[in-house]
Amino acid sequence: MGKVVPRALLKSEDKAKIEAIYEKYYGLMVYVAKQILKDHASAEDAAMDGIEKLTGIIGQIDDVLCNKIKGLIVIIVKRIALNMLKKLNRLDYAIEDEFEHLVSQTPGLADEIISIDGYNNIVAAIDELSPALKEVAILSLIHDVSDKQIAEILEVSYGTVRTRLNRAKEFLRSKLLRGDNYAKR
Repeated sequence: MGKVVPRALLKSEDKAKIEAIYEKYYGLMVYVAKQILKDHASAEDAAMDGIEKLTGIIGQIDDVLCNKIKGLIVIIVKRIALNMLKKLNRLDYAIEDEFEHLVSQTPGLADEIISIDGYNNIVAAIDELSPALKEVAILSLIHDVSDKQIAEILEVSYGTVRTRLNRAKEFLRSKLLRGDNYAKR
């Protein structure tokens, strides 16, 4: 994600977007984080960290009320909460398992966002990716997050993001060119 921009330096329209995100999604952000952290105060910290991360890309967000932004916010807050757990050595299950749980809990979210031919096949093929490749593919291909921003969200190097994205695209290309019809499964 881009660097956190001090609120005083944000344009007035960007301030309004941040305020709208806060008003619309803060409760969801706290809820998502609390599901992982099991502590309300820590969940509020994670939600505020998520708001801070969003200031770095707020200029790229046109409509703060669309489901695409909601999905991005959920991914960011879940990642922040998981990282908080990891730092506290309280993580008793793999990050990949938690991310798979996230994807399984919101299967219809992307369907509401994009309606293109073959979309269900693409989503089904993405779902077959390993968890590390899946999260990069979802952020890049579905949410249009830049590679640099993905590296910051996932707290991995830019090169790691590029490698994972290339592997994911190659896997998807081979699956989709073969003509596998995932939507009927």
